[in-house]
Amino acid sequence: MTPEFLHEQIILPGLGLIAPRYNSPKARAMLIAIALQESGLTYRQQMNCGPARGWWQFEWIGVRGARLHHRTGPECRAVCSTMGYKDADSTHLAIKDNDLLAVAVARLCLFSYPGPLPGEDEVVEGWVQYLERWRPGRPRREKWERNYRVAWEVVNAMQADPLLSQG
Repeated sequence: MTPEFLHEQIILPGLGLIAPRYNSPKARAMLIAIALQESGLTYRQQMNCGPARGWWQFEWIGVRGARLHHRTGPECRAVCSTMGYKDADSTHLAIKDNDLLAVAVARLCLFSYPGPLPGEDEVVEGWVQYLERWRPGRPRREKWERNYRVAWEVVNAMQADPLLSQG
């Protein structure tokens, strides 16, 4: 899958499941960068049959956190319930193949960070927020800068193209 396809066909529709305030260029860039960092847009389940699932490689504890966090819990539980997932277990299992659900949960996880999302030139702050929210087992800092740059290129290209930005 390409980052462009992820953005246009998965992230944009997935963000439509939650309140419009969660959709911004900064949010979309972080979602793309994290998906590139976590799965390389190649693996829906962690290699070697690990517990992480979906393009954003959620573990059960991350799903549970999004469902219980004081800033995101009500909205996360509402989206999950609307889609037929009543608890963290069923949501975690579904995220592997339900990309729209995965986008909503990933965005809400980002929203649980207390500070503002980083801008295009704030690669280091993006890295800090990624580490804080995803807590990767093996962070790969050497890949982050490229992933972050690619994410912003995709978001900026859509904003610059009037046909793409019409949704």
